[in-house]
Amino acid sequence: SETVREFVPRGYMSPDFTGDAPAGEWKWPEWKIKAPLFAMLKLGDRERVLVLDVSDAKSKMFDRLYFDANGNRDLSDDPVIAGKIQRNSGGSISVQFPPVDATVEVAGRTHPYRFQPSIYAYARESAKDSKAFPGLMIRFMLQIQCYYEGGFETAGKKRTVILADANGNGAFDDALSMVTNNSGRYVPGDAVYLAEKKPGYYDGSSFGNHWHLDGQLYAAALDASREKLTLTLAEGPLHPVTLSGEAE
Repeated sequence: SETVREFVPRGYMSPDFTGDAPAGEWKWPEWKIKAPLFAMLKLGDRERVLVLDVSDAKSKMFDRLYFDANGNRDLSDDPVIAGKIQRNSGGSISVQFPPVDATVEVAGRTHPYRFQPSIYAYARESAKDSKAFPGLMIRFMLQIQCYYEGGFETAGKKRTVILADANGNGAFDDALSMVTNNSGRYVPGDAVYLAEKKPGYYDGSSFGNHWHLDGQLYAAALDASREKLTLTLAEGPLHPVTLSGEAE
């Protein structure tokens, strides 16, 4: 039978790893490698540590991951997350880890969260990402595999809304913003998918502080701790604008 692939929004983020362990009181397991890599991951209101290690001395890339899931600064009580190494054409190396189920704390409430780690490494003589694997550029990625889904009605029209943690920080309401330097660069923020039926990829846009629906402008506010999205008719002077072309 024909396989139907359901749209599932994803988020992505790349933590910054370093060879230096974070300051403070920590309890570590016994590392298999002399130079593990450490990263602090901000999820919701708390920081958690990630550590890259190897399964044995013959490993050609980091294939073991530690994550302080309960945030108690003790990695010896957390399970080892084992990855699978694959050598690609052209000499690159990829490592795929299984999805990691975690929690995020927002305003005193705990919510489920899931991400899937992966590594992509390729040769570059000048690379200094790791003392253990010199000459390799190492790119570590977290794919966010969770989202909020709900619905609401305005002007008699029902809609389904999906909110995705596009930047992988445990929040789902980071709004589109603009860098205030001369670059004029936009920061996309998180993603919202909105449709009268089940949203798809092409129904997505960056989360904004204001939404335009059925000719009305609404102020949008997400209270993630209560899993509640509030749309309030915007106040103040509003001016119609005529564009030379259709907006996308």
